[in-house]
Amino acid sequence: MKKIFIILIAFFLTNSAYSQLKVNLQAGVNISNLTDFDLEGLPADFPLDLSTSTVPGFIIGGNIQIGSSFYFQPGVYWHTLGNELNIEELDLSDVTSDNVIARAIQIPVFIGYRLINTGLFNLRLYAGGSLLLITDVNENEFEIIFNGQPFNVSVTKDDFNDQVFGVVGGAGIDFLIFSLDVNYERGISDFIDTEIPLGLTMIPAKAKNNIIRVTAGLRL
Repeated sequence: MKKIFIILIAFFLTNSAYSQLKVNLQAGVNISNLTDFDLEGLPADFPLDLSTSTVPGFIIGGNIQIGSSFYFQPGVYWHTLGNELNIEELDLSDVTSDNVIARAIQIPVFIGYRLINTGLFNLRLYAGGSLLLITDVNENEFEIIFNGQPFNVSVTKDDFNDQVFGVVGGAGIDFLIFSLDVNYERGISDFIDTEIPLGLTMIPAKAKNNIIRVTAGLRL
């Protein structure tokens, strides 16, 4: 009888833990936006102006949700993060542009709460931190005329921080075995940290990166 009781307790604990654990496989898109772009030490009449615009990226990965109403959610995702970099030569009214696509592994860790938790339909809110590990950057090149001399400038992986930290807030819904999530990441460490060579002058350049993500998933 004692053995049967122990087996029943073990079965209950195992089944309870399993019922509070969900694996969520996801894929989707992101919109990456460079912010706080700072070219340090430039004079007010510097003849170059730098701006960026968004290029949609791709996400694939997944997370594990552990818990019931309150839950813990670690995950791993593969990202492509795109920005179009535009350098305008003010004296010549000319703009040179190219897409800068970074590839990265994202490791988010969230704490969430299910506002609605029926099993068939869930409404979730969550927040936490995110670590981006930059793995690669596509080939790109910009030709700039500075003081009458042409210079070729390219953005490489060396211009990015290897590890980028951010804070994330988001919401999601679950219906049967499907999920839909939207979240926003605010970069708190520099995404780009480099120097731009213009002749004998090295111009320090830094920028943070904010990301909007929309993903659809399959819950197992």
